[in-house]
Amino acid sequence: MNNMSTVDLWITDVCGSKMTERNYRRYTKLFEAFTNTNLDAIATEWQSVDSYSKEKQFTKTWNMNVKKFKVSLKQRVERKEICNSTVSTSLVAIKSFFKWLGTPVEIKISAIKPIYHNRDITREEISNIIAHTQKMRDKAIYSMMAQSGLRPVSIQKLRYGHLREDFEKNTIPCKIDVPSEITKGQYSSYCTFIGHETVQYLKQYFKLRFKDKEPQDEDLVFIKTRGKGKICTCSISITFSHIALKLGIAKDRGGKPKDIRLYCLRKWFRMKASEHEKVDRTYAHYWMGHSLNMQDNSYFTKDAEKHRAKYKLAMEHLRINNKQQFSSETVKQELAKLDFGNMFKDWLLTTEGKQAMIETFKDTIPVELYPIIKEKLKE
Repeated sequence: MNNMSTVDLWITDVCGSKMTERNYRRYTKLFEAFTNTNLDAIATEWQSVDSYSKEKQFTKTWNMNVKKFKVSLKQRVERKEICNSTVSTSLVAIKSFFKWLGTPVEIKISAIKPIYHNRDITREEISNIIAHTQKMRDKAIYSMMAQSGLRPVSIQKLRYGHLREDFEKNTIPCKIDVPSEITKGQYSSYCTFIGHETVQYLKQYFKLRFKDKEPQDEDLVFIKTRGKGKICTCSISITFSHIALKLGIAKDRGGKPKDIRLYCLRKWFRMKASEHEKVDRTYAHYWMGHSLNMQDNSYFTKDAEKHRAKYKLAMEHLRINNKQQFSSETVKQELAKLDFGNMFKDWLLTTEGKQAMIETFKDTIPVELYPIIKEKLKE
């Protein structure tokens, strides 16, 4: 710890994920290049400040440097070298550093208007993309993301033990426990659920992957096609975009972000999960792993069974297949109206029924007994 640079100490202290760390290091490099210095030197300069006049001079100098840096970034945006988000992200990183040092340097970050929005993806489009996805693994990933709201980075780190209990019992909805260590920012553990379609894709994927072996709790739910390492979320996203583009669902914008991307599945979940009138939006936020405000975080229920009951209400809206689905009670009521006894007898007397019976009982009962069974069915 004593050998760590000031920058490494700052990164370790404030960054809750590897992605944030990569972004902070990347964008502070832009600032270092522009000012022809480095953050460690700035930290050393601040530590040497021992009077009010020196503090005032330090603040004046770096306030001006940050303003010049901001203007240079905006000029690059006008030249279409970078996008608006690069400006804000760079300033957020620099602001974090100066604040962490305890300096009075003020950095104002203007709100930016996103130029390219992800449009709303439809149920039909999701179903079409999954139908044209070759790998069973990817089908399961897309379906899981749409029905659980999980981030790709959490799906990447998900292990069999996180869903084993409900999965092996064939419980629908199937609960997924999401520990804090695989969440964005690692702020808190939570749970979410998946429906019948995702469970079926998982079963088919596990059958192909594990064959006759039993998956263990520590096994990653998804692994690379070749090898046993974690999946590459970028590769999964690129494959999704390629299929959407091929089907005409997404349009090529000449290097600019497409209107349909992998994260559209999370957006779809966000809309559909709270579409039922009895499912408050706070539940959808919780299932997606969003940090709740202080009041909700204190009073919002964390009881898994209460969440299961709410998810059951949302399940109809979260189905991916276009075919209409009926509740278990509706199916039971309709089945009770059918006279299966006579229907089965009539079918067995048809050519198709006779052939099916011969195949079923082949080498099991003597052929001469078939006429007797036929007569019995007529009774």
